[in-house]
Amino acid sequence: MSKRKNQSINNGGEVAKRNTELNRILDDQKGLSKDLEKFKKDYSLLFNKMLNCSALFKIVLDKKGKPCDCRFLEVNPAFEKFTGLKRADIIGKTALEVLPGLEKYLIDTYGKVALAEKPAQLENYFQLPGKYYEGIAYSPSKGYLVTIFSDVTKRELQTKKITKLYDLQNAIRIINQLLLRAADEKKLYQAICNVSAKVEFIKFIWIGLTEEGSFDVKPVAYAGPSKYEDPLFKINVTWDDSLYGNGPIGISIKTGKPFVINDIKSNSIYMPWKEEASKMNFKSNISLPLIHKGTVIGAMIIYSDKKDAFGKEEIRFLKEVGNDIAIGIKSLRLEKNLQKRSKQLEGAIENIIFTMAKMSESKDPYTAGHQQRVSQLATAIARKTGFSEDRIVAIKFASIIHDIGKFSIPGEILAKPAKLSKTEFALIKEHPKSGYNIIKDVVFPWEIASIILQHHERLDGSGYPEGLKDKEILLEAKILAVADVVEAMSSYRPYRPSLGIDKALEEISKNKGKLYDPGVVDTCIKLFKEDGFKFKQHSVI
Repeated sequence: MSKRKNQSINNGGEVAKRNTELNRILDDQKGLSKDLEKFKKDYSLLFNKMLNCSALFKIVLDKKGKPCDCRFLEVNPAFEKFTGLKRADIIGKTALEVLPGLEKYLIDTYGKVALAEKPAQLENYFQLPGKYYEGIAYSPSKGYLVTIFSDVTKRELQTKKITKLYDLQNAIRIINQLLLRAADEKKLYQAICNVSAKVEFIKFIWIGLTEEGSFDVKPVAYAGPSKYEDPLFKINVTWDDSLYGNGPIGISIKTGKPFVINDIKSNSIYMPWKEEASKMNFKSNISLPLIHKGTVIGAMIIYSDKKDAFGKEEIRFLKEVGNDIAIGIKSLRLEKNLQKRSKQLEGAIENIIFTMAKMSESKDPYTAGHQQRVSQLATAIARKTGFSEDRIVAIKFASIIHDIGKFSIPGEILAKPAKLSKTEFALIKEHPKSGYNIIKDVVFPWEIASIILQHHERLDGSGYPEGLKDKEILLEAKILAVADVVEAMSSYRPYRPSLGIDKALEEISKNKGKLYDPGVVDTCIKLFKEDGFKFKQHSVI
C-alpha cells in the first residue's frame, strides 16, 4: 500500500512537470503568434510606406500548364502613384486586362520566377505612364510573384538626351568634313540630308531653295523613307503671305530664324499639311533658314516621329548645321565665281599668247607650224608623265611661243637655205634669252618666261644660253627641249629636207641621259611607238 502510494505521488509529479512544460510551450506559441502578427503588421507597414513600387501577383496558367498571364492580388501606394492605376480598379484583374500591350517576354519572365522560385532582374519601359523602371521579381511561394521596382525615368531620359545630342554632334562633325571636300552644291545638299537622316529622332529631312522672281520653295535634296518622296513633291510650299506661305518654312524664310512645332497635331499653323503629316506619322518639325550674303536662299526642314523632339539643345545643334551649310554655300559659290573668273582670265591670257605666237610666225613662216606642233607633243608628254592640269597648261602656252625670241633675228637669217656662219648662229642662240626678256614682265600664273629661257639647255651643260646642267633645268623645259628636237628633225627646213620621225626618235634615244632627260625621252618614244601619237597639221590655236 505504501509502495503504491509512493508510485502515485511520483506519477503526479511527472504530470505536473509535463503540464508546466506544456504551459510553457503554449506561452511560447502565444508569443510566437504575437511576434508573427507583429511581423505581418510591420511588413504591411513597410509594403505600404516603402518608396519603391511593389505588386503581388498570382500566375495564371493555360491548359498546358504554361504561364499565360498574372493576376493582381495586391499593390502598394507607390505602385499607384508610379503607374497612375488605382488599386480598386485592378485588384482581381489580370495584367493583360489592365495592360493589353504588355510584352510577352515579361509574362514569360514572371512565370519562370513564380514557378522556379528564382528571382530575376527587371528593366523596361512602362507603357501606360510612359516611364522607365528597374527592379527585381521574386516568388514568396510557388505560383506567386512579388515585383519591387524603382522609377528610373529621369536617368533614362537623360541618357537618351545625351545619346541624342552625341548623334547630332557626330552628324555635325561629318557634315563639316563634307563641307571641306564639297565641289558641287547640289551634291553637298544631298550628302547633308543623308548624314542627318541617320540621327535616331530624325524621320525625314529635305532642303528647299527659293527661286529668283518666285515665292516657291523647290526641294533640291531629301533623305528618309522613300515612301515620303511622292508626298514631298506634291505639297505646296511658299513664303508669300498666303495660307501656304505662313507655315514653318515660310515663317523661317521670312524671319531668317528657326521655327519649331513640337506638336504638329495640335498646332493650327500646320493645318494645310496636317493630313499628309498624319499619314507620314510626323509629330514635330523644325525649319531652319539657309542664309547667303544676308539673304535667305532656302530652308532645311526636319521632321520627327516624336513629340517635343526639338528642345533648346537640339535647336542649338541644328542651327549650327544650318550655319555650316550657309558657309559651305558661300565657299562653293565663291569658288564657282573664282573658277569663272579664272577661266575668263585664262582665256584672256590665251588670247595674248596666241597674239604673240602670230607675231613671231609673221617673221618666220617655218616657225608657225613648228610652235604649234611642238605644243602638241610637249602637252602630250606632260599629260602622260602625270602633270597636273595647271602644269600642262603652262607647257602648252610656253611651247606655243617658245621661239618668240626669234622676232629679234633678221628674217634673211631665219630663212637662209644654206649653213649659217658662226656669227649668224650666235645670233640664233640668243633667241631663248630674247624670248625671256619679252615675256618676263608679263604677269602669268606660270613660269612661262623661265621655260622659254631654258628650252635649249642640255643635261651635260652643252646647251645655251646659260649652260645649265641637269637639276638646274626645269622639268617643263626638259620636256619642251625633247619635243622641240623631235618636231624640228621630222619637219622640212629651208636648209634641209625632213629627216623623219624615226631619225628624230633615234637622236633623242642615242643622247638619252647625256643631252635629254631619260624619263622624258622614254615617255616621248612610248607616245609614238605604243600610243600612235601623230602631229596634227591644223592649228592648235
